[in-house]
Amino acid sequence: TVYGLDSADKVKYHAAAVLASNAVVGLFYSAQQLLSECGFAEEESRKLLAPLITENVSSIVKNGCAKALTGPVERADVQTVKNHLAALQGSDEEAVYRSISKKLTALAKCRNPQRDYTALERIMDEKILFSVCVSSSCTLLRKREKGAFGSLALSGGGEPGETSG
Repeated sequence: TVYGLDSADKVKYHAAAVLASNAVVGLFYSAQQLLSECGFAEEESRKLLAPLITENVSSIVKNGCAKALTGPVERADVQTVKNHLAALQGSDEEAVYRSISKKLTALAKCRNPQRDYTALERIMDEKILFSVCVSSSCTLLRKREKGAFGSLALSGGGEPGETSG
């Protein structure tokens, strides 16, 4: 099938193709790295993840994204998402998880308009600003994207005498 496309949209079209193809490879690789940290070899992690990705892609193609969506974001399972973020804290995967989960939350709201996703949206809006190293331990400073810089709060305890804004 041949589709017409305005020349102004070619770059966006290519970006969409990269997200649907290469970005999936990057996500799979990130998942493999996490499993490697759990002691799984590359081949083992591929075998573990293969059914998930294969069934997911099949469901997306057959049913569309909203109907294919499952998991803690779709269920508004705040505690599981918090646990995942804690396990990923400070890693590149944390930023990826947050970014994708924001998209998934928007999709989940379309699928389940009666479900309250407010708490998940708040969690996904948290951004890592920078890290402060104190006594050879780093404490991450976070702020709410919609909040003011004066509302900085230390996560992870901090040291005596530190302030949050």
